Amino acid sequence: MNNTLWTEKYRPLKLDDVIGNQKAKAAMRTWANGWKGSKVPEERGAILSGPPGVGKTTCAIALANEMGWDYIEMNASDRRTGKELRRIVLPGASTNTFNTDGIYFSLEHGKRHVIILDEADNIDSRDDIGGIAAVSELLKMTLQPVILIVNDLYELTRRSENIKKSCKIIRFEDLKAEDLARVLHNIATAEGLKISYDAAMKMVQLAGGDARAAINDLQSIAYAGTITSKELGDLSKRNKTVDIKVGVERLFKSTDLKENLHTISLLDEDPGGLSLWIDENMPPNSTNIDSLNDGFEALSRSSQFISWAGRNSYYRLWSYASELMAIGSKMASKGYEHGEPARFPLVLTRFRRRNAVIATRRGLIVKISDYAHTSPRNVQESLLPFLRTAFNSSERFASSMTYKLGLSVEELAALLDEAEDSKRIVKIIKTSGVTLE
Repeated sequence: MNNTLWTEKYRPLKLDDVIGNQKAKAAMRTWANGWKGSKVPEERGAILSGPPGVGKTTCAIALANEMGWDYIEMNASDRRTGKELRRIVLPGASTNTFNTDGIYFSLEHGKRHVIILDEADNIDSRDDIGGIAAVSELLKMTLQPVILIVNDLYELTRRSENIKKSCKIIRFEDLKAEDLARVLHNIATAEGLKISYDAAMKMVQLAGGDARAAINDLQSIAYAGTITSKELGDLSKRNKTVDIKVGVERLFKSTDLKENLHTISLLDEDPGGLSLWIDENMPPNSTNIDSLNDGFEALSRSSQFISWAGRNSYYRLWSYASELMAIGSKMASKGYEHGEPARFPLVLTRFRRRNAVIATRRGLIVKISDYAHTSPRNVQESLLPFLRTAFNSSERFASSMTYKLGLSVEELAALLDEAEDSKRIVKIIKTSGVTLE
């Protein structure tokens, strides 16, 4: 039995073979044509933004094939600290080509190569120290095209002045169910399987419109030879976790309470987090205000059960909360035209940003405290305001103290309340002699 993943086996090699997102593919070609010959366009990077499973990575690789470019891909499983990006990516950004092992070298007549950073919105200060600054540096000096792939555009660009203005932003949309069903049918035919249109549409629904998930599901049940309603029933009932975004979209698309309860049971999310997701995605354009009010009422009552469960450590109450969330999402969906992808809860985004800032600030305070042999409290109340004023008054002092304290880009940006790749931050780091990780 061949264990090759069908998502790889049937990955399109050309842009025209990728389903959907015609405007996005046209925009990619326009951007790529700016690199023809010896030209280096003003927008040296392209950001492919959109929900998971709609073909962003596939399109990036297909574009490379179409243009005759080599490519190197780094994703979230790779270490993407500033140090690693500078070691692996930056040298090749100004040379002619690189080999298949990712080791760059200069050739007199080298051809273009494209650098693909998948899940670029997951480069953060905790696991990928200095990663954002290195990406910003890459986009400033690269002589080769760069593609950044993200689900959350804001999460990538909020920390950098340069990344957004250096890139062409190309937005991908959800795939049409009938197009994805046709892909499943074609793959099944190529594998000698029989699948009806209705069965293919059912699989698309179960995958929440995620092409990668739908193809994986097809492969997982394909060995029966024929895809029947029984296999599809087993697929819908099997104990697997569902991506939270896909799950929330299912909740608001469903008109069946039992289906909503089943979806909630498959989500790898505690009730408190799920409540925030549902609240964020309550239909904004519902034509049935009474149903929307009923939905919010049910969600409010579910929050009471979540609170009681936490206060009393009696987590059986979570089942009541889940039932009320299933009811609330079903009620709120009446009179709503679907199509918008699920949004990440704004409150969690703010918490995440706040926690990242707190962690960076804590590291800054500890370094100053150790250097000055004083308490963190004294640093926070007295020394931080003094240092901020001193850094703003003298770049020479700022460079000297940055070196003595061993400040990272993130810590210096937090101290001066500036973007990590602002001109002043870059200048201070450069003149300080601090080694970027």
